Amino acid sequence: MNVWYGGRSIGLYRVNRIDERALVLNHGGISFPVGTQLDIVDFQRLVPNAASSRLSTQVVDNNRSGIRLAW
Repeated sequence: MNVWYGGRSIGLYRVNRIDERALVLNHGGISFPVGTQLDIVDFQRLVPNAASSRLSTQVVDNNRSGIRLAW
């Protein structure tokens, strides 16, 4: 996934797990606290039933297993 913050591309993050309303990204160069608003660009179309390849998400958990985003 291509992660965007504040209108700027932060970089690519590997997807650890995905379901209909959330996904878990592996940790990358930058870690985000819970509550952070991020946009993701799903250029591989991994998110099921997504109307668009760009989703607005929020960090709902950040632990050793990864960064959990929900939309």
